[in-house]
Amino acid sequence: MSAFFQWWVLSAITGRPILSLVLIVAFWFAVDRFTLGVLPDPLKFITRWRRQWHWERILKVNPHDRQARYQLSETLLDRKQYAQAMHTLKPNIEAGEDDKNTVFVMASACLGAGHHEQGEKLLVHIEEIDPGFRLGEIERVRGLWRLKRGDAVGAKRAF
Repeated sequence: MSAFFQWWVLSAITGRPILSLVLIVAFWFAVDRFTLGVLPDPLKFITRWRRQWHWERILKVNPHDRQARYQLSETLLDRKQYAQAMHTLKPNIEAGEDDKNTVFVMASACLGAGHHEQGEKLLVHIEEIDPGFRLGEIERVRGLWRLKRGDAVGAKRAF
């Protein structure tokens, strides 16, 4: 059944074409959100902001909470605030935390903030710890950042 036919039938039943259009759009948007997810999530910005606010609040209460620092850095990395993510995660790395996920987030933040040598060294360190980390995520990140820097040959080797 085409969308026009659905609108036409619903308009005939309700007697209000604008309301019918709104109902059809809302229905198909809800169907998409619960099945394929092709349309963008309108609440994604709000959920990211709330998550960042939550981790910042925890760090204000307990500034030595390493897990909160890690989660906040991941959230900042998702929002492409690389320098702030690097600054947030730096105390964890300086304290000697050698968790591969933490080192990977720090490497991604360094690469995004423009500290390419430091980010590459951290990626090499992760490869030493776990060569199959996240099924090639290291190579993907290395290749993408090299490509953004304009190093096509290095990106090709990484991919």
